[in-house]
Order: sequence, then C-alpha cells, then structure tokens
Amino acid sequence: MKRLLKWTAALFAFLVIGVVCAWSGYHLVVGADPLVVELFGGADVVELIRSADKVEAYRIEGDLYAKPHDEHAPRIRGYEVLSGPVLVDSESHDELAKALTAAWTYWWIGGKPCIPQPGIALVFTKGDAELEILVCFECDLLVVPRHNRSERVEDFDYGRPALVRIAKRLFPDDAAIQGLEE
Repeated sequence: MKRLLKWTAALFAFLVIGVVCAWSGYHLVVGADPLVVELFGGADVVELIRSADKVEAYRIEGDLYAKPHDEHAPRIRGYEVLSGPVLVDSESHDELAKALTAAWTYWWIGGKPCIPQPGIALVFTKGDAELEILVCFECDLLVVPRHNRSERVEDFDYGRPALVRIAKRLFPDDAAIQGLEE
C-alpha cells in the first residue's frame, strides 16, 4: 500500500511538473499567456498589439441604436466616431500593450449579463495589418474582432485602473472619460 501511494504521489508530481513546464514553454516560445493568445485569435495579433507602428484612439458612441450625432460621421465597427483619431504616444502604447496582453488584466472564469456599449476604439496598425479593439468602461468589457471567427468579449475588471488612466491621458478634454473611476 505504501509503495502504491509513493508511486501515485510521484506520478502526480510528474504530471504537475509536466503541465507547468508545457505552459512555461508555450509562454516563452509564443511570448504570451495561452489565454491571451486565444482571446486575440493568435500570437501574431498579440505581437501586432505590442509592436504596432501606429496606434490611434477614438471616442465612439457606444449605443448602436442611439440617434446619430452626425449622419455623415465616420464609424468604427458600426459605432459613430465622436472624436479622434488621437495618435497614441509611445509611453501610452507600451502601457496599453502591457495591460491588454497581460493575463492578470482579465477575469477569465466569469461573464457579465451586459451588452457592451464601448466608448473607446483602439486601432493598432503595422504595415497592412490592422486591429480594432473596443473598450466599454460601463461593464469593463473588451470587444475583440477575430479573423474568420466571431468577435470575443472579455471582462477586464482587473485591468480597469490601467486602462482608465491611459484613456484619461488620451482624452483630457472629454468630460465622460475624465469622470471615470479607476
């Protein structure tokens, strides 16, 4: 019985070590947490967020059914652009990339009974590649379009303070953004 218990403990320890090594190896090779890679639809998209040549931020009307402020205003993913683009500076881009690609930003195990009404659109561009991410501060939800797949919505409760600080820096004259709590 003792021998069986020892072998079982050894097998369990080996299994745990194997899983940890596999996860660590994936993280080192890909450079991002597997959950983050899945959220954005691939390691190449995570790399686009981190190394974009240009990042622009837009204030958007989050309610798709609201009466348009301007019938001829440009739209991002169907949402009316209220202001922008604001060219995101290098420091803010680094902070955005760190927050968006960190696993700790997201609450992976739950969902919210909320329909996102994003107030900010972030557009990451590198060469011909472009990614639009919508940020809803009402529900703390990120809306991520993914190529050839449906969009993904993820809860960023833990990353809210960092994202609010960046938004306030990007839109200093916007009363709604300045009124956000971290």
